Amino acid sequence: MNIELIKVQLTDLSELTKMLKTIFTPLLEKYHDNEINPANLSQERIARWFAQDFTTVYFVRTDGKNVGFVRVIELKFFPEKRERVRLSPLGILPNFQNQGLAQEMFYQLEQLYHPKNGWELDTIFQEKGNVHLYEKLGYKRIGEVQRYNEFMDLVAYEKD
Repeated sequence: MNIELIKVQLTDLSELTKMLKTIFTPLLEKYHDNEINPANLSQERIARWFAQDFTTVYFVRTDGKNVGFVRVIELKFFPEKRERVRLSPLGILPNFQNQGLAQEMFYQLEQLYHPKNGWELDTIFQEKGNVHLYEKLGYKRIGEVQRYNEFMDLVAYEKD
């Protein structure tokens, strides 16, 4: 499927908030990660992203429909991470997963951004589909798998 990355505007806040809840609520129910799960982000907190000059949020659009999103954070405020990009959070709506949309999203992001010090993201270790995708795209695991709670572990990735 062909996709477009469309910059999310503050006027799209309601749609973006609903999308986060749709994508991440099943994971919240499965892993009970209340403090860090994007489904629990308030609309006010998400709105703050738009005031950050180091953050850009994109909808993933296919056939005229927004089916996912990604938040791109340019890590220019940490001296040791200058010219590095963090992707967090990101997701595709459940009905559109496993169709190659996330993979295409990553390819397009790599055409838009060329961070000298690479990319970083993290994911739930138990979500094997995510782990497989990131490793297939050339992301390398960094550090140890970190226990979050009795239901889930977190793993960090980077790509040069």
